[in-house]
Amino acid sequence: QKQSQSSSSSSPKNAVSVTFSGGGAGSLPPKPPVDTSPDPESGDLSCEDFGSEASGDDDSDDEGGQEVSAEAMKGIDWVQWSESEEKTPHIAGVSPSLRQLEDCGDFAPVDFFLALITVQFFSMMAKQTNLYAKQQRADSPHVAVGRGRPWTPTTGVELFNFFGILIITSLVRLPSTPHYFSGVKGVSSVNLPNVSSIMTLKRFQQLKRYLHLADNTKKKPLHHPQHDRLFQVRPLLTVLSKSFRRYYHLGSYVSVDESMIPFKGRSFMKQYIKDKPCKWGFKVWALCCAESGYFFSLCVYTGKGSTEKLHGLATDSVLDVVDAGAVKAGSVVFTDRWFSSPLLMVELLRRGIFTVGTVQTNRTGLPKGLKLPNSTKTNPVHAGEANKFVARVVMKGKPADLFATCWMDKKPVSFCGTAFGLVDDSCDRKDRVTGASNPVCIPVMAKRYQDFMGGVDMGDQTKMQYGVVRNFTTLKPWFKLMVGLIDITLANAWVLYKRCPSTSDKTTHYEFLWAVAEGLFALGRPTQLAQKGSISRVNCDRILEGGHKKNNCVHCLHLKRRRESTYVCRNCRVNLCCAGSCNYDYHAGHYKVHGRSIHKG
Repeated sequence: QKQSQSSSSSSPKNAVSVTFSGGGAGSLPPKPPVDTSPDPESGDLSCEDFGSEASGDDDSDDEGGQEVSAEAMKGIDWVQWSESEEKTPHIAGVSPSLRQLEDCGDFAPVDFFLALITVQFFSMMAKQTNLYAKQQRADSPHVAVGRGRPWTPTTGVELFNFFGILIITSLVRLPSTPHYFSGVKGVSSVNLPNVSSIMTLKRFQQLKRYLHLADNTKKKPLHHPQHDRLFQVRPLLTVLSKSFRRYYHLGSYVSVDESMIPFKGRSFMKQYIKDKPCKWGFKVWALCCAESGYFFSLCVYTGKGSTEKLHGLATDSVLDVVDAGAVKAGSVVFTDRWFSSPLLMVELLRRGIFTVGTVQTNRTGLPKGLKLPNSTKTNPVHAGEANKFVARVVMKGKPADLFATCWMDKKPVSFCGTAFGLVDDSCDRKDRVTGASNPVCIPVMAKRYQDFMGGVDMGDQTKMQYGVVRNFTTLKPWFKLMVGLIDITLANAWVLYKRCPSTSDKTTHYEFLWAVAEGLFALGRPTQLAQKGSISRVNCDRILEGGHKKNNCVHCLHLKRRRESTYVCRNCRVNLCCAGSCNYDYHAGHYKVHGRSIHKG
């Protein structure tokens, strides 16, 4: 214990002082130093002891500071782990939760979808689609001589129908798109909505041809320094990056992994991963909630040379999604062997975030004697045996422990991390000869990895179970990527729906997607829109119509004052003051009106 106390108060013999320059490339500037040194009498080191100073500002430079790199990791001195000197960081187990959706009792399934992709985005999409159609048809020789289909400008309401039909195509697989609009033998017996009454086949094909999200005239050329390979889908990525974080609170455990969007056409961004169920497609670095599979932060990989490498692609990809998702200090990030390294552990520790993951034993900075030999008849290695190492690093004067272990399961499996320590737990393993189940020692780090690493795989399973992208064909790479992002949005909407306390537990994922499609069809009928009031209050277009019967402003009544108005919201059908902030405050609020918070029929 005396040795443990002295190592906490000063740099121990086996500690490596890892310092950071105030303006180092690719690193966050630290806060001014705060006296948060750990209590030497305490057995635990919390994240505040060494990571709470990761997200502030400091104009001072550290003398002798250096940028963290793989070369700096070679100086780490690892020693054999001793249970008596274990100082495990305290992890506060916070469960994920919803936010801004506490009063979601009247939310229909389509409202959860439109909370993530707003009505305003559909209006913007319609504007860009009309612009692209005008540009294309102006240069078309067929239109100049009077040939070709006539084009009618689209609206955001019509695009509700278009995406509703896309969802239907993912739920009911038919040989081709024209089958959904025809009554041929065999198709008429399927219980489908009358798609041909919602939109004609020719109109659907026109919208699919001209659908656009950005103005091509503003795209930078290929060799321009500001060229964006994701220019066509950048507006959608911007909307989703904000809305995914707006309605969901991450818990303490998150996982980072690759997620694939299927595509086999021609594209510089297309990748191949042999171990994935979907081997060809666009690679997306995803940070997901480890308990629900909710996609919290995304980063699309655009190919070699697209980004500046600061710490290497594996480390930078994790840091990008962690920083974009604003992961809180004290969380634990789980990664697989492609991402994990001592460099990643130190970089996340500097942000106050712990990490656990499998690791390749040839990573720079790991101890040389980490890997266990394979078990043979002449030299058997029994299940549960493990090599355990610990290293002490001092960051900004604060000590922190790095853990590494190689544990024998059926084969040796190596782990590294900064959370949970190397104390043993137990798990059951079947004997290969007798078939009996026997308890086997397992490091807590390995057991937590098995429990919480599958967040991205859980999200992938949800989005691909009824993925629109499976049955969607196009030669435009960005269009396929956009449809894949829509699938991710539908998967997140399903997670929000399940976690809403007032929703039915008996609703299946299939029924939820049907309800979303039917809700989009209802919004696509303007005559029924005002009667049903089926649009979410927070996503209303906030257009007031005058000349109605005078009545009290509902927002003024909420503030316990009386003021009459003849203006009525076109969608919500409630009276609001035309002057002042009543229109905005009512649509941004979450209080109930006449016992109903969202719909007003």
